[in-house]
Amino acid sequence: MNITRFLKGVFGVILSIFIIIYLFVQFSTTFSYEFVTEHAGINTVQKTLDTVGYFARSEVYVNAPSQGVLYYDVNEGERVGKDQTVVEVYSSNDAMNLQKQIRELDNKISILEESLITNGYVTTDITKIDTKITDLITEINRSATSDKLEKAISCEKPLLTTMNKRMLITKETDFEAKINALKAQKDSLAAGLAANPSAKTSIKTENSGFFTAITDGYETVFTPDIIDKLTVDGFLALTKSKKDVPQNVAGKIVTDYEWYILCPVTKREASDMETGISYGILFPYSDDAEVKANLVKKLIQTNTDTVVLVFKSEYVPAGFSYERMQQARIIKSTYTGLQIPKNALRLVDGKQGVYILSGNTVMFRSTKIIYETDNYYLVEMTENNALNNELSLYDSVIVKGKDLFEGKVVD
Repeated sequence: MNITRFLKGVFGVILSIFIIIYLFVQFSTTFSYEFVTEHAGINTVQKTLDTVGYFARSEVYVNAPSQGVLYYDVNEGERVGKDQTVVEVYSSNDAMNLQKQIRELDNKISILEESLITNGYVTTDITKIDTKITDLITEINRSATSDKLEKAISCEKPLLTTMNKRMLITKETDFEAKINALKAQKDSLAAGLAANPSAKTSIKTENSGFFTAITDGYETVFTPDIIDKLTVDGFLALTKSKKDVPQNVAGKIVTDYEWYILCPVTKREASDMETGISYGILFPYSDDAEVKANLVKKLIQTNTDTVVLVFKSEYVPAGFSYERMQQARIIKSTYTGLQIPKNALRLVDGKQGVYILSGNTVMFRSTKIIYETDNYYLVEMTENNALNNELSLYDSVIVKGKDLFEGKVVD
């Protein structure tokens, strides 16, 4: 009898413990489940289309003697004027190396002359100069790691000039004597080159425009005058119409600011693109430079699924690649709004929106979806969102919760 009573007591204690544990787990789960929130933040996404772009431009060859060593006086993509020297042809490598030495001396002289302090620098300016040196070194490192080598190289001269100015402030340095010595060395080399005038031939431009050493045989194929009567079949034929580049060509001049970019896509991909609209086009070969271009034509044929989008642009980004065909990413549209998880969206009394936690009170905020991904929505954001009981920036959106309703007070 005592044993039976004892066992009943033990069983009762165990049962009570299980009930307490069960209630605790249920309470904890419900409590934590009700308070999962995320702040509504701003996000921007782009709807893009990957394709290739063929450039149709007005281009003129720059001719040079087929014999000799070429030395380019201008940088790739540099704007040049008519009758400007762009290439020098040397009879031998020795003559060209002599000219290289002269140019290197010119660069050193230029750096030292720009380093001369004429504006009354004092010791207190060292802090500003050190800051500028640090900024330039940081920019060089950033550009080099991002494969923007032209940008990194362009910082070299300002860095050397600034470092020289620091030397002048902190200790005595006779730059004037160095400049005079370099000029004398340059004059000596120039005299040697001038003694043999046949060693160098200067090639001048007949047109103004942008110089590039890149030639591909399409210079007389992809031209602006083909656009008016071009068809899809005609475009495909042009891509296979490459011609031989003459041996005496040293480069070319792009003579016009107006460029055409021809992009083959499918009919489905082109269905939501409208002529007369300006689109942004990104080019990975040119450090993802964005070119704004107007869609002037959509070439469509019934016998093929290929559509050729014809864009026109007058903008040439600095450092842009002059390759004929480049990978291109067309930005069809850009959406900016408040990002919310998909599982936060609810339908209440026929209205689409989310519940938010304002203090300890649950509130409903309506939303208007402008973009959708697999995991989240972007909803419209305006200046009057809060006044119109719509979701606003930084609202605490309830992602998970039970028995939610407008005005519910959460302890």
